[in-house]
Amino acid sequence: MTRLALNFLGTWQATLDGAPITIFESDKVRALLAYLAVEADRPHRRETLAALFWPERSERNARQNLSQALFNLRQAIGDREITPSFLHISPQSIQFNLTSLHRLDTAIFFALYQACETHQHDHTGACSSCLTRLQTAIALYRGDFLRGFSLGDSNDFEEWLILKREQYKRQAVAMTTQLVSAYEQQGNFEEALAYAWRQVELEPWHEEAHQVLIRLLAQNGQRSQALTQYEKCRQILWEEVGVELSAEASALYEAIRDGKWRGGLDNQRAREPGKNRRNQLMLLDKVETFWVKGLLTKALAGSHPIKVPIQRVDAVVTRPWDRVIPIPPEDENMSQAHKTIGEFFAEADQALLVLGGAGAGKTVALLQLARERIAQARLNEEEPLPVVLNLASWGEKRQESLAAWVLDELTARYQIPFRIGRAWLDNHDLLLLLDGLDEIPAEQRGACIAALNRFRVEHGLIGLAVCCRQEAYEASQVQLNMGGAILIQPLAPAQIDIHLATNIADTPLRNRLQNDPVWQALATTPLMLNLMRGLYREQREGLVQKPAGSSLTTPTDPHAPLLSAYIEQMLSHRPATSAHSPAQIKKGLAWLAHHMTSHHQAIFLLEQLQPSWLAQSQRWLYLISSRGLSGMYVGLILWLIFTATQMLTPQVQGMIEHALFNPSAGQHTLAYVSVLYFIESGVGLGDGDTGWLVF
Repeated sequence: MTRLALNFLGTWQATLDGAPITIFESDKVRALLAYLAVEADRPHRRETLAALFWPERSERNARQNLSQALFNLRQAIGDREITPSFLHISPQSIQFNLTSLHRLDTAIFFALYQACETHQHDHTGACSSCLTRLQTAIALYRGDFLRGFSLGDSNDFEEWLILKREQYKRQAVAMTTQLVSAYEQQGNFEEALAYAWRQVELEPWHEEAHQVLIRLLAQNGQRSQALTQYEKCRQILWEEVGVELSAEASALYEAIRDGKWRGGLDNQRAREPGKNRRNQLMLLDKVETFWVKGLLTKALAGSHPIKVPIQRVDAVVTRPWDRVIPIPPEDENMSQAHKTIGEFFAEADQALLVLGGAGAGKTVALLQLARERIAQARLNEEEPLPVVLNLASWGEKRQESLAAWVLDELTARYQIPFRIGRAWLDNHDLLLLLDGLDEIPAEQRGACIAALNRFRVEHGLIGLAVCCRQEAYEASQVQLNMGGAILIQPLAPAQIDIHLATNIADTPLRNRLQNDPVWQALATTPLMLNLMRGLYREQREGLVQKPAGSSLTTPTDPHAPLLSAYIEQMLSHRPATSAHSPAQIKKGLAWLAHHMTSHHQAIFLLEQLQPSWLAQSQRWLYLISSRGLSGMYVGLILWLIFTATQMLTPQVQGMIEHALFNPSAGQHTLAYVSVLYFIESGVGLGDGDTGWLVF
């Protein structure tokens, strides 16, 4: 029996025993209830809640306000008279009781979404259970999460509110898209049309949603409405976004207008092969542009790559046939450097684990495999589409379903619509190249390996390559279910000597390595060897004699002097007119590294900058801009931000510095670096000031 009903998808609603609760003394109390209920998976410390809702008050005053709000909240929901109580309360923390007699629409909505994502079926239209779940979830979604609700004096709460709204709306759009597609596949165009209208309501600026609606209207014999909807779509996109409709939408309109549209699924399927191929090529272009041309090509530019020694180490993975037919292991004492990564991948039945130390070349090997498979996919549309993803974000999202994470990443990193990504996943059209298993926190790594193993069971026909540092994988004490594994070994001194002997420009470095045991011990990976080559080719080897006092290095780390010298080398490429000192930039880089690490980010993208990274006094700037975009012209917004910035303090400066760090030939990484650093107050980031850095 439900006693407390909380409905947050749409306007704020709360009832107790069927009667609306009207005795909340303030919006802060309502916000406290909403936050505790939605984030009920963990207890929340009192000081954290006090700072969240009363950020401008002193800690003592904020704690008092929290106690008063909690007192009113418990009165309003009858918490003291009900068993079990709705809240777990201790002197240190507060948590919403998941076992209490309550109903929370967001929890039901997300559970239905997750159930459909993880349920195995040929397609949604053939699964009555998933259709029912999707319908129930969309019925729950009355509108944006806490529509019209706001706390103007709590920036952190506003940020949480924005993120939750985006999350639930994205899931609602995905489920609506699935319903439209499912009912259209069944030939139930009336139901498909109903959800197409809902999809346009959710995403009025999404042209593809309008196209689906126009097509379904025409299919249902509503030709004039279809033509009218086209004009509405054209007007909305032009007035609100400033873009014209695509040629495909115009062709659909003209076919309906002229009576030439055949209608039905046959017409859609007739266009689908060409359209799907265009989508495939767009994805290949994105992967190739960023990963192959943007990273791999620059990493290997100007140098003759050294052949790394590789061993088969299949014993570290669980192979599916080992329990049935024992397969003799490869001779692990024999290096197999003559083989390409593609050959190893094929031998492992397209399920390969790549191990190695830091800087050993795991990512380079993965991108070489991507380059090879991209070329194959361009020649043959039946080949799977290679996609490079970094598992670090799985650790941040902590999703149990790897399939759901893959679909989220396809949308976030490659702008692939959910519907298309889901079709590729279901049809085994993807080849997943996953880097950064070691970048997941150790306490979560075992769960990630378990998720990968479940994915292999559910999607065993999808090729998979995973990279991880050897020590991190071994520490997890859980094995991946893969077809094989390789270990990229350290470079041997003799191999390095032979490699450097092929280029006269490397003679000084070769002599140093022959006579310096410390440097010889460091030069065991391609990364460190290439750093050394770059320093010597610019005659900067003297820099490494300096103490490693940089904030980016650890003096006790034997790599610190070399890395410190490399940083100095990169900073030397700054323009002479640079407004910031090397010390300021290094502090900024340390600040960025700290936040990227804490948010499980291994690759920096501009759109991943979060307001929560900023100091409390600056977050309001983000909120002004994000809330104003929907109702103001861009010029007015910029004027307001500029004016607000000037009012904040005369010392605040908006200063953009583009520093192109283009390493010399042979460098392994850090090819292009741009630094944006602003809002200084003279003390430095290390003392609490705010800065943004963009790589």
